[in-house]
Amino acid sequence: MDADLRLLLQAWLNDDVDHDALEPAVQRLEQDAEFRRQFMDELSMIGLTRVAQAQTPEWERLTFALEESDLEQRVMAALDENVSPAGRPALFSSLSTSSEVWWRNVGLSASLVAVLLLVALLRRDPPVANGQAGANLPNGALPAVELPAGQFRDDGVAILVRSVDAQWESDVSWQPGDILSPGRLVLTSGLAQIEFYSGAQVILEGSADLTVVSADEATCHQGRLRAQVPPHARGFRIASADFDVVDLGTEFGMEVSSDGQSKVHVFDGEVELHRSGKTQPAVERRVTEGEAVAWESGDVLNSIPPEPERFASFEMLREQSRDAAHRRFLAWQDWTALQDADPRLLVRYRYSAENGLEVVGQLADSAASVVGCGEVPGRWSSQPALEFLRPSDRIRVDLPGSYDAITFTAWVRIDALPARDQTLLLTDANPQLRLHWQLTPGGELFLGLRHPLDMTAVPRPKPEWTGHGTKPIFTTRSIGKWTHLATVYDREQRRVSHFVDGKRVSTALVDYDHALKLGLAAIGNFGRPIAEPDVIRNFVGRIDQLSLWQAALDEDTLREHFEYGKP
Repeated sequence: MDADLRLLLQAWLNDDVDHDALEPAVQRLEQDAEFRRQFMDELSMIGLTRVAQAQTPEWERLTFALEESDLEQRVMAALDENVSPAGRPALFSSLSTSSEVWWRNVGLSASLVAVLLLVALLRRDPPVANGQAGANLPNGALPAVELPAGQFRDDGVAILVRSVDAQWESDVSWQPGDILSPGRLVLTSGLAQIEFYSGAQVILEGSADLTVVSADEATCHQGRLRAQVPPHARGFRIASADFDVVDLGTEFGMEVSSDGQSKVHVFDGEVELHRSGKTQPAVERRVTEGEAVAWESGDVLNSIPPEPERFASFEMLREQSRDAAHRRFLAWQDWTALQDADPRLLVRYRYSAENGLEVVGQLADSAASVVGCGEVPGRWSSQPALEFLRPSDRIRVDLPGSYDAITFTAWVRIDALPARDQTLLLTDANPQLRLHWQLTPGGELFLGLRHPLDMTAVPRPKPEWTGHGTKPIFTTRSIGKWTHLATVYDREQRRVSHFVDGKRVSTALVDYDHALKLGLAAIGNFGRPIAEPDVIRNFVGRIDQLSLWQAALDEDTLREHFEYGKP
């Protein structure tokens, strides 16, 4: 990167650079249109990254602004030096003027400051999400910790990309897409592919015991693995009890036996072997393509015949993963056909490329229509889902009847964590009924129930609500992952229970003794507008399938729903 460009970015992001050293770069920014374009491109990239991390992405407003060809001219005119701060357009109303003041102090014109202020919209920190990553925990469960306002914190260093027949130690069930923090992973059987943030990839073959140390390092305690390290991840290290393997941009296999003996097979490029446990270990040996070595007893490093066929390849794993996914899809289709005929199924909404929105179950003939949602890939490669992105997106439905027990289930993929409620299913305003099945700003799954109102009473009664929510179940680690949600209302037991991926996460007694009447409602939104302007409560993500069951389904049944439906 150009040195002046790097200096300007440092000044913009940190406000911490020597003014005299910055002056030549500022002059280039004022006088050189191409240099100014490069600077704007860098800031836009930073900004779009911030938007992707934000809980409430402002895609429409920001995309429109950035794509306007006369952006700079419009902003320069709007923020001419004669315009007072009070006259600043609303687009900039929420911005701090600290950057503007700083850049004026180094002599940058007001017109260019205005352009930079627009881009500053994109570099605001995401909203609050208290959480601290710790040991590897399924579903991204994070202990609470105080954070400065507007910041996330996560110590993820790798991601589980794919797995085939993977079984993990104890009750931990890692799924593709899970982010991995530093910690120990014990794969009892099957295959698992891990991508480190550095770009290095590792295939782990069960039974294997691996500690993820950082984005650039792991320790193999036992088992067999294959590592592929691209040039930009050069220096990636895997340690064993005998020696550390430092990769120089290559592909190699490593095997650590139960007695601690270590072997390394190099398939491409070369690696360095260092004695383990040394602060600054010397290079013991370089092993190049087509060679293999073993650390024998007595600290002897011997050459051995290379055996590449002993190690699962990335091509083989991709093929096995596709085959396994296809088998799961076929099994899911057969299972779904049986579920569609279950008399307890009140209604199921799903989307197909051939038929659009499909409605099955007892209420198959009830009204339903898609408003605004886009068609996107679903859980299965051959099946689409509906994307909910804008405040207008929703599925309008009519759910007649009265029910003493209902189970709500849905396959969802959240794509953002806005600082507001996100609707799964909400009924329209009605004195006799109101139900909110939704996700809260804190990432909780919540069912809210309003008691029926006697509209003939004088004075008119105030609405009374009851409900139950879980502890936070959605974090930044949940973004982009398919999750099975279920909530059970059981009038007889006066109980509400929530389930995530087939596991009960909470149960509570509620002060509510009424049959549920749903009526007109919306999936993924707040129904028809009831105020002007309307409260925004749209879901941000994808819904593959949403079902209502006229029964209080138990945990074993919901676990079956998850096991058959997981992609």
